[in-house]
Amino acid sequence: MPISYLPQSVNPLSEGNPRFDFERHPSIIVWELTRACSSGGRIFPRRKRDSFELSTREALRFIEQAVAARPSLLMIAGGDLTERPDLNDILGTAFNHGLRVGLHPVASPNLLKVDFAALKQLGVMQLSLDLHGSTAESHDHFAGVEGSWEWITQSLVRGKQEGLQIQINTVFTHQNLGEFEPMVQLIAKLAPDVWNVSQYLPREAAKPSELFNGTESEAFLKALSKAKLGLTCEVTTSDTPQFRRVSLQNSDPDLMKNLAAKSINDGRGLVFVTHLGEIRPGPHLPINTGNVRESKLLDIYRNNQVFRGLRNPALLKGKCGYCEYNSICGGSRGRAYGTTGDYLAQDPVCIYEPKSRPNDGTDSWRMYCDD
Repeated sequence: MPISYLPQSVNPLSEGNPRFDFERHPSIIVWELTRACSSGGRIFPRRKRDSFELSTREALRFIEQAVAARPSLLMIAGGDLTERPDLNDILGTAFNHGLRVGLHPVASPNLLKVDFAALKQLGVMQLSLDLHGSTAESHDHFAGVEGSWEWITQSLVRGKQEGLQIQINTVFTHQNLGEFEPMVQLIAKLAPDVWNVSQYLPREAAKPSELFNGTESEAFLKALSKAKLGLTCEVTTSDTPQFRRVSLQNSDPDLMKNLAAKSINDGRGLVFVTHLGEIRPGPHLPINTGNVRESKLLDIYRNNQVFRGLRNPALLKGKCGYCEYNSICGGSRGRAYGTTGDYLAQDPVCIYEPKSRPNDGTDSWRMYCDD
């Protein structure tokens, strides 16, 4: 599930601009409403609704917690969201409470039945969909779901026609790396608001041989940074925050705008709530810190030791701890945790060698990220 939703505007509930005060408020809440999925695939396998997922009553109560957190965006994600018969009630309640809402469903034939005009009336502002190839053949092969290209591309066009902000998410591995240039051309043609690029696949969906090593990842990010200059949309990355460093090294003027808003990482401006109500720092960092059924989301975000640690670059280990870019990057916490079992460990894929050394006083980009 690629995650890098870019807030486009300040929450109308906000006083001032709390998005950049990541110690007190998350900018993005990602809520996995359900894991139900009828179409299946390698990234999101076929599942029925979990009987323990949040009920309608619990979901509406959670919206009150989301309102208290004052995010810039509540992204409702997960599996096939149409499997929740209460989806419209949930969306309507969120809208009536002033929340800015986006949807990130998985591809299924049910997407073709969705009334995007009705979703817009219910307050949905952003539609986020996954597209991993420039053709139906390449995408369907990568996703493992025949027909998903058609479902997604039709939904992107229909959503855009209704005035929804569009985000396209693409995962690149060795399997589809040859699709990079054709995908850049397709993105230019489709003209979404955001193109979010990831190098991550869930452990159960990926073979180690598919994933980039450090040298390959660095080369890919440089190619992406160059390609970004020819696109009109925002280009972001999931689980590869090193893209911000590469972009700064390439003197990307766009990144210098609202740099703090683009320094989001697991637990820093981002919080993830599972279909069971579990509170985690991010979708790829499976550390449960509480549950919205018993705990307050904002209290966990502000005060839990895991969240506080993730917001303190000085606690990062290895070269991530003294890298001059650690306030805008910080490495992939999910990748560090998945590799070492330590969410504060050095990102094992990053090959950048910091100019600074521990406690040598070298200036960092933290000065540009303070509120």
